[in-house]
Amino acid sequence: MGGTDTAMPVVKRLIDLDLDAAGAYLPLQFHFNVHSANPVGGENIRVLLGQYLIVRLSSNG
Repeated sequence: MGGTDTAMPVVKRLIDLDLDAAGAYLPLQFHFNVHSANPVGGENIRVLLGQYLIVRLSSNG
């Protein structure tokens, strides 16, 4: 990705797919790494997906 493209729509789509599947789309042990030249964008991805995974884990536990 580059230019005006961002990964945020991809992250939001992953979350939507997981919510639609009642938490069965992403594996329970799902881990991710963010590689970005944009520190703010990278942090936004880490926070959004990380917080979603924390909430999902706490609601299943």
